[in-house]
Amino acid sequence: MVKSPIISECLINYECRVAFKTKVKANQLPKEILVSSYPHGNYHTPYFGEIVATYTDEDIEKKLA
Repeated sequence: MVKSPIISECLINYECRVAFKTKVKANQLPKEILVSSYPHGNYHTPYFGEIVATYTDEDIEKKLA
């Protein structure tokens, strides 16, 4: 459905499309979080996705037993 990597070592893979993304805004975070999580100001972009397909290993039941 969308181009996403499949990790062969994983028993379940989810294919997702980006539904929304937003940048972390320093002025909206408590100082404690800024100090502990972003000491260098390297803010990230959280992504929210919609699962559009799932893939399971053929032997998942055997491997989970």
